[in-house]
Amino acid sequence: MNIVAAVPVGDRPLGASGEAVACHRPGRERGLPRRTAGYEEHHTVPVPARILASSTVRLTIGVADPIAVTRSPDGRAPVGSPSIVAGLHDAPLDVEVAGVQRGVAVRCDPLLAHALLGVPMHQLRNAVVDLESILGRRAVRLADQLAHATGWSHRFAVLEAGLAGLRAAGPTPDPEVRWAWRRIRASGGGVRVDALSDELGWSRRHLARRFREQVGVSPKAAARIVRFERVVALLAGTHRGLADVAADTGYADHAHLSREVRALTRWTPTELGRGLQLAGASYQRMSRSFKPRLPVPA
Repeated sequence: MNIVAAVPVGDRPLGASGEAVACHRPGRERGLPRRTAGYEEHHTVPVPARILASSTVRLTIGVADPIAVTRSPDGRAPVGSPSIVAGLHDAPLDVEVAGVQRGVAVRCDPLLAHALLGVPMHQLRNAVVDLESILGRRAVRLADQLAHATGWSHRFAVLEAGLAGLRAAGPTPDPEVRWAWRRIRASGGGVRVDALSDELGWSRRHLARRFREQVGVSPKAAARIVRFERVVALLAGTHRGLADVAADTGYADHAHLSREVRALTRWTPTELGRGLQLAGASYQRMSRSFKPRLPVPA
């Protein structure tokens, strides 16, 4: 699916009813975020999917039919646009794709997104907005250049130049915020906020304010999201019991894990596991059918 890491809602994987789905990857020599992909899709029927709580910001620049956001965590009016940006969110996001989808999708670190977009990232927490509402004519110009590019190598070159220009004109993250964010990621969400503020010599309030400005959520909320991502990785890649997953990811017990999963996905752990299996089946169909240049990760 064009928004990377979406989980199918329902009982069938993407591509099970005749959809055409292709994924293209830029060469490793490109100066693009690692999780960048081009997509081409044609859906015979609307496909609902759920984007899970995530520590990445998603930029989708489309040149065909709009993506419909059917349920946004922040309660804003539904969005329908080919080009959207989804900020960090600690609640699930429901989308629907239909018709012809074509464009590029980028999942990037929130500090990079802050530099690219140039807005306070807390404005995008649990939100999905039309990219044009943030970047104005620059978003329209980039989409037009992608639409007229000849082939995927050309499209990725256009994207690389466009993102480089945005980044050069954008704000520079505080080194202290970058350090704290990396500590949270490296610890799997296990580091205490008190420890971060003590090591920085900042008050918790000052750290939280700067963090919300440049990352989008508080350090505590960021740690919660990162820890949940570890759960998703374990459920998608192993057949271990929930008690073991809870112990490995720092939850008090199975019940604590179940409450967090339901709060962050509106699913039980069992339902989440089934959805992740369907997502994996979708990616396998993409790989078998279209032979992308680089392997498509599950």
